[in-house]
Amino acid sequence: MIGLRGSHDLTDKWSLSGRADIGGFGLASDFTWNVQGGAGYRFNDVWTAHFQYKVLSVDYDNGRTGPSSFAYDAITHGPVLGVSATF
Repeated sequence: MIGLRGSHDLTDKWSLSGRADIGGFGLASDFTWNVQGGAGYRFNDVWTAHFQYKVLSVDYDNGRTGPSSFAYDAITHGPVLGVSATF
């Protein structure tokens, strides 16, 4: 898997973050990629809320034929909401 991620504080309360990766290369899956990005809001020194959108693509085939064959080739996407605590 190869990827990168980053974040940038816009103000003392708001931040932007993003990540992207690719993987598989025929090892665990034929090919997979992921892109995720969004904003965060810091309530105080401990609590932060994250609002992001994620797109995930997976292309998998177990290489078998007949009743034991399995293939999964899909792109899923949707919102990601989270809360984090920093100690």
